[in-house]
Amino acid sequence: MRRFLIFALTLTAIANLSSYAAPTNVLATKTVQDNDNIETFSAVCSSGHTLYYNIISSDAPYKVEIVSEESNKPNIIGDLVIPSTVVYNGTTYSVTGIGMFAFYEYEGLTSVDIPNSVTSIGEGAFAYCNSLNSITIPNSVKSIDNGAFYECGIQSIVIPYSVTSIGSDVFSNCNKLESISVDKENPYYDSRNKCNAIIETSTNKLIIGCKNSTIPNSVTSIGFDAFAGCSELKSVTLPKSLTHIEENAFYGCTNLIINKIPNTITSIGESAFAKCNSLPEKIVKKIQNINAKAFEINDLF
Repeated sequence: MRRFLIFALTLTAIANLSSYAAPTNVLATKTVQDNDNIETFSAVCSSGHTLYYNIISSDAPYKVEIVSEESNKPNIIGDLVIPSTVVYNGTTYSVTGIGMFAFYEYEGLTSVDIPNSVTSIGEGAFAYCNSLNSITIPNSVKSIDNGAFYECGIQSIVIPYSVTSIGSDVFSNCNKLESISVDKENPYYDSRNKCNAIIETSTNKLIIGCKNSTIPNSVTSIGFDAFAGCSELKSVTLPKSLTHIEENAFYGCTNLIINKIPNTITSIGESAFAKCNSLPEKIVKKIQNINAKAFEINDLF
């Protein structure tokens, strides 16, 4: 998808703009990103990996977030344990964020232990971590940004009650993902009827699905990129409650078969069914009658 090519270009730009003095793998080594006057340091965590931190609050309560170090990218293989606190220059900082692209393309990473101190998971934080198959999101996390786990090897995920904001493409192209659930105490999102999907409770919009998702009868819309890249999705029944299917909703679901389009559907976004090559001809025609551009291949994928 183009948005993740943009991620890669952004990473390169960050590396070029930064004036990091590439540190060795020692505890609490100082580096400085001069352009933004952000103080950055590295430290070795309990799993033996070197992580890089930006200080986001130098006054109490002291806070840092984990950041990408593209110019001296560590080779993290296996299980990663992220600490809840880190000591630098005699000050103890709470690790409250996993920053944008922090572990982008760490292909050897297999599992991540996120501490209860973390409140945000940034854009593309674990994108393209193809071997990442196990991660637990703690109850402290409030936001998960766009593409945070794009094209990972995750098989199951539980969204805790603390999460109030979920971006787009968070689990897109995660073709091994089989189980999605939301904590019942979450007031913003749910996975009603054990649907293996994430639904925005206030709008009844299904925003994220996987290959084993079902669409409950109460869902009124399928969101942007909800099933994008889910090539393992074989069949889905669209309920009569459904009125809107947004742009790119089923983009790239190459094996998807739908046997009926409910008459309740009044709008289908552009490229909603692009590359859905297995749909029956009668379904294709009905979709095209609603929006002739529903199968249009755009440059986002």
